[in-house]
Amino acid sequence: MFSSYWYNIIGAWVHFAGLIGSCPFGWDWETRRVTLVKWKTWLSQFTFVMCYAPYILLQMTVKVIYYHMVSDYVSLAFLYGLWNWGAIILVFGLVQVTCEEDNRRCINAFIQYIENFSENYVGSFNKSVIKQKVRILDVILTCVAVLVLLDIFVASTHHALFPHDPAYPGSFIAEEDFTFPIYISFVVIYSGGHVIFCTLLGLYVAIWVTYLYIVTLIILPEFRTGQKYYYNTVANLRTFHELPRSYRALQLLHIAAMDVYAKVLIPCQTLCTNQILFCNLILLTRWEETAWLHRVIFLFWSGVTMLGWGAVLECSGKMYLVGERTLTSWKYWDWGTPRRNKYMSKFRKSSKPIRLHQGSCYTIRKLTVLKFMRSIVRGTFRMMLIKK
Repeated sequence: MFSSYWYNIIGAWVHFAGLIGSCPFGWDWETRRVTLVKWKTWLSQFTFVMCYAPYILLQMTVKVIYYHMVSDYVSLAFLYGLWNWGAIILVFGLVQVTCEEDNRRCINAFIQYIENFSENYVGSFNKSVIKQKVRILDVILTCVAVLVLLDIFVASTHHALFPHDPAYPGSFIAEEDFTFPIYISFVVIYSGGHVIFCTLLGLYVAIWVTYLYIVTLIILPEFRTGQKYYYNTVANLRTFHELPRSYRALQLLHIAAMDVYAKVLIPCQTLCTNQILFCNLILLTRWEETAWLHRVIFLFWSGVTMLGWGAVLECSGKMYLVGERTLTSWKYWDWGTPRRNKYMSKFRKSSKPIRLHQGSCYTIRKLTVLKFMRSIVRGTFRMMLIKK
């Protein structure tokens, strides 16, 4: 089901991320699977200890407190924006460092499930329709890669033009002591660190975009019974013998993925909301005082964060809705005999909708994206009123 382009871009992404220390993984081009490499594991742990945690928890925190005291709101907002992005990357880094083997198994199990599903249930006459949907996924992944490269370019350019900006380590050094070799060293180190951070975040975004897209729009609708529209899989999938086994495999895969990744949902929701609110506040109240490059960065942060996280919430809400309708469709389907109907009734009651959730305290539903957008609008106006 995956296209060769998908394997190439994900393989190249994983391979490059492992080489620079973003993640402990390698890519086996023959089996098309993620591998755990020992020296890359050590390199990623070293990168996490020496780059992620000190920069975010020490330097950025101290500077945010300092500029909050001197009331330089533009610098404070820029610092806080970088701190938010760093905190999001730190969350993913913690998941990666603490769940390396589980992470690898989940990715490989997902690839294996999709390949088996395509081989067993997608007929030759349906593959053209599936290919059209997969091409859209390829375009989305290309857009993600372009956004990552654009962010790296904008951040590196801003650091090269304004090395003494309060957000950067160069601000600790006096301008008369800031020689050209020191300037080049700071540019190379900061740009390299930003490449490491963005590569890690972009890799996980690409993997989760693939998961949400494939499961929500291609896999789950095929499990629904009694649909009037055209199926993309053979009818054998929706039989008494095949459906419970295939759906349970997907459910176990999703449970394993939630055990690893669900812990990032609430922190990401909080940090993305804060990022958008601060960018909106500065753009609306401090437009004249903000440099043009800072304006571009604030607009980029606000737009990408709102659209990106909003798309995640929308796809996750769609997944929840499709999952509920799938289970409901089994209730009114005749499976052939009373004994089979009874068995499928018990199977349906033992199954839960495929959804993104953090335990029982947070579940992304259909209206979650609307609540998120409403909180952004309300929060922006409330912060403007407080500011006035």
